[in-house]
Amino acid sequence: MNAMLNQRTVSGPTRRGDTPERLLNGTQSTMPAMNDQRMVSEPMRRVDTQVQPLDGTQSTMPAMNDQRMVSEPMRRVDTQVQPLGEVFVTVQGNTLYLRPIRSDDGPALRRGFARLTSEQIRQRVFHRMTELSQDDARRLANVTPMQGAAFVATDADGEIRGDARLYLDPGERSAEFAIIVDPSLTGQGVGRILMHQLIVESRRRGLTELWGYVLSDNILMLDFVNYLGAQRSMVPGEPGTVRVHFDLNDPRVDADWSWDWDR
Repeated sequence: MNAMLNQRTVSGPTRRGDTPERLLNGTQSTMPAMNDQRMVSEPMRRVDTQVQPLDGTQSTMPAMNDQRMVSEPMRRVDTQVQPLGEVFVTVQGNTLYLRPIRSDDGPALRRGFARLTSEQIRQRVFHRMTELSQDDARRLANVTPMQGAAFVATDADGEIRGDARLYLDPGERSAEFAIIVDPSLTGQGVGRILMHQLIVESRRRGLTELWGYVLSDNILMLDFVNYLGAQRSMVPGEPGTVRVHFDLNDPRVDADWSWDWDR
């Protein structure tokens, strides 16, 4: 759902004039681009496993103990990884599954898009949009490794409740990201999980920068990425649009991440 249309989609916002494909791959919170800062105010409980990058290798994650975004510590759940994906439980007790997007996720992407609020859509695609077409959903569900990567958080019924993606900049060691979270699950840490997964994947690929466009009135998203260590700058010629970017060589970016953090 948090980056969605064209070869690139939007889960965060995109520049004016961009096609809806950025809907899940833009930068607002699709972290598809189903992410909003509202989604990061609380942590989640997590199973006793690790987030898996696209190549299946395990990633290491430093400890986190910043209280600004955490109202409760997360607890490990002594269960095994399920076929549906990496299991995690939100603070409010919702069980979700983190996994790479699949080619058959198109219908679920369309249903997820239909659940977004009009304001979430505006903040991600920078214009009004009422429906995600079948063609756009099909493109969003088929992201090749050469294009980038996309991850979704689903419920037990396979409904997509969060979407985060990155699209590689041709010839560069950078990528544009987007993230979005189902409005019923904002503020439960889903966006934080998805954004962490994008940063892990970007570093695994040897990228040096992860960036995206955010509307200046999207204060929650701007606060969210600032909390994670992003820098920001205004976009020349585009009043009201902010470019946020993570220097992936900076160890402070996402440095306080942990599945188990204390207040």
